[in-house]
Amino acid sequence: MKTAMNTISKSVMILVTVMSMGLVSPTFANTFKEIPVAELKFVGTIGELTSFQLVLNNALKGEYLVIVKDGEKRVLFSEKLKGANITKLYKLDEKERDIIDGTTFEVTNLATNETQIFKLNKVVKEVVDVSISNK
Repeated sequence: MKTAMNTISKSVMILVTVMSMGLVSPTFANTFKEIPVAELKFVGTIGELTSFQLVLNNALKGEYLVIVKDGEKRVLFSEKLKGANITKLYKLDEKERDIIDGTTFEVTNLATNETQIFKLNKVVKEVVDVSISNK
């Protein structure tokens, strides 16, 4: 009788284990995200200059053309960058808000002629902090 109970309890444990494995969803699917070739990040305002950081995620040395244009497609700045894992800081004048809104950063890989375009959209918000103190 004791042997039959052990066999039944082992069978139940195996059944519960198999059933619980069927309920677990695989979390390893799609965990590898593709790293973008170029990223443009808003750094903040340094003095009166709005600053952006361009990061090129190229492991091998390459040559890139960066063109910064205002909202009316006039070229504000252009340069060629060479190397691997390039990081560059760009500053735009905060006083000229019209220039910042609609500004584009065009990053072209000169080896493949692939271009990534980043467009700036400026949103101005007013924040009011209210504090209450007990006297």
